Amino acid sequence: MTTATETHELIPAWEYVADTVMGGVSTGGRQVETYKGRTATVLRGNVSLEHNGGFVQIAADLNADGSSYDTSSWDGFELTVCGNNAAYDFRLRTDALSHPWQSFRTDFVALFKWRTVRLPFANVTPHKTDAKFEAARLRRIGILAIGSEMQAEIAVAAVHLYRGKVQTKLDPIPDAYRSEIIEMALSDHVSFDDIKREYGLAEKQVKALMRDTLKPGSYRAWRKRVRDFSDRRALYK
Repeated sequence: MTTATETHELIPAWEYVADTVMGGVSTGGRQVETYKGRTATVLRGNVSLEHNGGFVQIAADLNADGSSYDTSSWDGFELTVCGNNAAYDFRLRTDALSHPWQSFRTDFVALFKWRTVRLPFANVTPHKTDAKFEAARLRRIGILAIGSEMQAEIAVAAVHLYRGKVQTKLDPIPDAYRSEIIEMALSDHVSFDDIKREYGLAEKQVKALMRDTLKPGSYRAWRKRVRDFSDRRALYK
């Protein structure tokens, strides 16, 4: 987790984009509404893998004319989000990328309750490009439900750039983080890797937390569900 010491608010002009641009059949849309007490841009959709599709997203240019936006003095993005307890991609495009399938990416989980997630530039990885990520050349950002059939629902109330210190240890786990980790562990859409990436907890630590938190019968039922899903979904717990 990261504790920001300074932030700068951005006001993205979010637009809806789906896999229909490449022949897919996923459906959805975006709208601004009051979502669980906060004004937010909400992406909803039905992600289908038919016809080589598989995504819905909201995306925005950082400058209205599509030119690059220098974020090199910042450490990453800070999003205020809420959703359906599923993992979503956060993708960045710089002016070094020439094809629509190229990006730099990371991901996060949108819990059922509002929270702030911080996505360091240091964690983004290139996709289908040999280019290196250059924060000074950032042009466009996007939030996607992608890669599996799912009902997408994610609300974004605020987007900031941040810079600050990094906290990497959660021992002991603060109560506020403990409840979030348990909620993520109970979700059928969140992997152990997702939890480790965000909180630095290994699989054994998550299992120990769940064992200490749940009643014995509930813990055994959770472990059985984890094993059942792991047989069908390689990225599940």
